[in-house]
Amino acid sequence: MTQWTDAQMEIFTHAYQQEITDSRLAHRVVPEFPMPASARSVASDVFDYESGAVDDVTQIPLEERQELFRLTRAQAEDSDLTSAQVIVRRAAQRLSRGDDERVFRTGIRDAIEEGKGKDNYQKVAQVERVSDVADNLTGEGLVAATAGAVFALDTDGYRSGYAMVAGPLLYRLLHTRAIGAADLPIVAVRGLMGDGPVHRCTVLPEDEALVLSVGAGRIDRAVAVAAVAEFLRNEPADGALDELRLWRLYERYITRFKETRSAVLLRLQPQPEGEKK
Repeated sequence: MTQWTDAQMEIFTHAYQQEITDSRLAHRVVPEFPMPASARSVASDVFDYESGAVDDVTQIPLEERQELFRLTRAQAEDSDLTSAQVIVRRAAQRLSRGDDERVFRTGIRDAIEEGKGKDNYQKVAQVERVSDVADNLTGEGLVAATAGAVFALDTDGYRSGYAMVAGPLLYRLLHTRAIGAADLPIVAVRGLMGDGPVHRCTVLPEDEALVLSVGAGRIDRAVAVAAVAEFLRNEPADGALDELRLWRLYERYITRFKETRSAVLLRLQPQPEGEKK
C-alpha cells in the first residue's frame, strides 16, 4: 500500500463521507442509534400493540455491508488523488443506495406488506387515480390518501415527526398540477404532515410511498460502524505488470422498525384493464 500523508487521507476520507451525505436518503429521515464498534447484534425492541410489551430480549444481528474498489499504483500515488476520489465516491454511491434499500424497502415497506391484516401494522392505503379535465393523471389522489394516513397515525398516538418518501411515479404526481388547480398536490400533502418533508425515493416501487412518524426512536438505524474505507491487499492486474490496490468501503448496522404502526404504505390503484395500452 502506498503511504499517504495525513492531508491526502483527509482528502480521500472527505470525498466518500461527503458523497454518502449527499447520496443517502436514510440518514436524513431515520435517526441513528449509536452502538459500540465491537457490537454484532442489538435488541429488536419491537413493541407489541396487543400485549403492550417491548421485546428487548430478542437479539437481531447487525449487517456488515461492503463495496469493493480498486486503485492502480498511479492512482494511489497521485498527489491530488483525483481519480481515487472519483472511484471511492462511486463506491459510496453504491453503498448509499444499498442502505436506502435496506431501510425503506426491506426494513419498512416489505415488513408492512408481509404484515398486512395483522393488528401490529397499518392497513395499506390506496391512492385513488384522479385525472383532470384533460384526462391527465394528477396527484390529487395522494392528498386524500395522505390525509387518511395521517389520521391513522394520529389515532395510534403518532402525532409528530411526519415525513414522506415517495417512489418515482408518485413523486412526479405530487408535482403535477391539475388543470385549473391553484397549487401543486405537494403543497397540500406537506400541510397535512405539519410541513414535514417529502423525499423522492428510487428504491421504492414507483407507485408506492411511505408516510412515516419517525420521532422518539420509533424507527432507527442501530449503527456500530459508520462507513469507513479500509485497504485490504495488493492484487495482480490482468495483462499488466502493476498491482492493483484492493480497498473496501464498509459499515455495520441494522434497521429497527420498532413501532410498526408508525408507518403507512400508500399504493396507487392499478390502472383498469380496459384503459391499459
